[in-house]
Amino acid sequence: MDLSETFKIFYEIKKSDSIFKKKFLLIKICLYYQPHGKSIKDNHQVLQEYYTLYMRYRIVFKKKEEKIFTWLKLLEEHMNAIEEDYHNHTDFLLFLHSLLLIGMLKADKNIIQNVHGRVIDYMDNNILRSGYFKNAYEHDCLGYQINDLRNLFYLIGDLKKYGFYHFNYLERKTVTGGSLLKSFKYLVPFIEKKKTKYEFLNSIFQDDLHHAEFGKPWNVQEGILLFYECKSLHKKIEHLNNLYFLNKANGNSNFFSFHSSK
Repeated sequence: MDLSETFKIFYEIKKSDSIFKKKFLLIKICLYYQPHGKSIKDNHQVLQEYYTLYMRYRIVFKKKEEKIFTWLKLLEEHMNAIEEDYHNHTDFLLFLHSLLLIGMLKADKNIIQNVHGRVIDYMDNNILRSGYFKNAYEHDCLGYQINDLRNLFYLIGDLKKYGFYHFNYLERKTVTGGSLLKSFKYLVPFIEKKKTKYEFLNSIFQDDLHHAEFGKPWNVQEGILLFYECKSLHKKIEHLNNLYFLNKANGNSNFFSFHSSK
């Protein structure tokens, strides 16, 4: 079963009036969707949609539906077996989120705890003291900063639902003295247009010289959208987002000044 067929079934599940047909179709996906040969992005998309629908209609399932658990075990084993193939940061964070979704579907505390620990390790190894992500620094690209922050936001959002609600991911200091809060604040002067960033100019990777965005100014709207998406992460991000819209309405372009100085 390929990705398009799988999402046709997801669509059918949403449209069906029969709760038992929904159950039948969710099990059908477990029987026929195979992760082998699919990209991590495809497998993550399927798991994300499956989790959403399963949690919505789980009342019709037994406490432990063997066909579902067998499928989840297959997905977990496949992803762990090819973990070393996830070279770029986006794929690795999608891999971690996929494992987390499996842990949430199975209610497996060990998987969830493991993902939490690996997220902490990721932040320790990839957030520099300034808040700039190592990945973004090496590529000299704020777009990479946006992608990593967005992927971490969704990972952390789900971790907070399953046992880590009180863990302060945003303000936790990494081994370098950085933090996620610093990573968000790193973007502030660029959003505020006090600084201008031209993408990829000092990248250490030769392939970036041929990137479509090479030498182009970073799109400020990416940062504004990120703050809007991530406002539920912490009251400080929510405050920053609300401050932007308040000052935009009042025609004040200097909307981040007080926050970035703190």
